[in-house]
Amino acid sequence: MPTYYSTEDALDTAYAYHRRERDGDLQDVSPEEAQRIVRELALAAGRMAEVLDRKAAEVERLEARVRGLSWPAQPLVAERMWLGADGGGRRHFLGTKPVSAGTGLFLLTSQGWMPGRYEWDWQDEQGVFYFACPADRSSGVEVSVPILEGMSLAWPAD
Repeated sequence: MPTYYSTEDALDTAYAYHRRERDGDLQDVSPEEAQRIVRELALAAGRMAEVLDRKAAEVERLEARVRGLSWPAQPLVAERMWLGADGGGRRHFLGTKPVSAGTGLFLLTSQGWMPGRYEWDWQDEQGVFYFACPADRSSGVEVSVPILEGMSLAWPAD
């Protein structure tokens, strides 16, 4: 019995035992054989759980990217980002609300509102705005610009 299953092996094992159960071939197995089958299915299930966890994280990233790539359906309120402090120390604020790293925001450009995300390394005064490359928004290539004084940003519309 293998100690590691590839995704294909895990699926093959699960399907094989499913077919044997469906066809009534598992009715008269010995206790030792039953334990071996349970161990094999547990290894296969563990491998499939790992794959599902990775796929779920991938779907979550893709959904976030799709949300970030979508243009606002309603007008946004332009605000300025400023460096202040709260109970957690120095942080940026957009309008009156604190901004956390990774937050989706919009940057006003000559082409209109550009969706993206805010990041900050807590060392520089400026945050950074990341957005998908306008030439090919689906490529996954990101462009970054420092958030300079006077730039207009907005929270996504609720």
